[in-house]
Amino acid sequence: MRRIGAGVVPALVMAVLLAVWSGPGVAQQMTADGVYVVDNGQAVGPLTHADVEQRIRDGRLTAQTMVWKQGMADWSPARTVKEVAQLLNGLQPPPPPPVRDYNAFLDGRWETGRTDLPIEGIGLGTQKMEVIYNRVGTYTSTQIIEVSDGMGGVLRTTNKGRGTFKITNPSPEGFHLSMIGTTLMTSNGPGGNVPLPGNFNYDSTLRVVDENTLNDNGLIFRRVNY
Repeated sequence: MRRIGAGVVPALVMAVLLAVWSGPGVAQQMTADGVYVVDNGQAVGPLTHADVEQRIRDGRLTAQTMVWKQGMADWSPARTVKEVAQLLNGLQPPPPPPVRDYNAFLDGRWETGRTDLPIEGIGLGTQKMEVIYNRVGTYTSTQIIEVSDGMGGVLRTTNKGRGTFKITNPSPEGFHLSMIGTTLMTSNGPGGNVPLPGNFNYDSTLRVVDENTLNDNGLIFRRVNY
């Protein structure tokens, strides 16, 4: 086995350092293949095809990363180097879906099924809700609450509401909904069917299940065509 002289090793080390520090001129003399990239202010390479792919997957090589390969006069952003740009387009994750216009999404009539509703001091009742949203930011609502009167009858309270709503923190998964308005409550209870006015303030984060279903902290609203 041929022994490498002591003076040869420093020369090899210096050649590598020059390739990294001196830019395209020296690197071009070292390799006819491979790509060099700037990573944390340092030139790194030559990189193989697999190295470049892995850096793209890891997020260490983006469209803005400065790149050089043989034949280039100077460093350029990766998006402008054909071979690297093709890998970027093929390997980069797709952009996140645009956040939808939730005012337009809500526009229309939404209903819940009849759900259980614990009523303090009375017991377990049921409720059913309907909300009609207008994309300009107004709404009307109806809530019907029923509970047994203990004698075979049903006590029914109806809350009619109207007001304005505002959407904040929209994301592909859902949005925060604030509603401000007034209510008018009527009941068939012993006190008679006397309307009782009131104010309404509501804040909640809703999750979009699909194009026709909303989850309001476990309460499911479904779109109704009208």
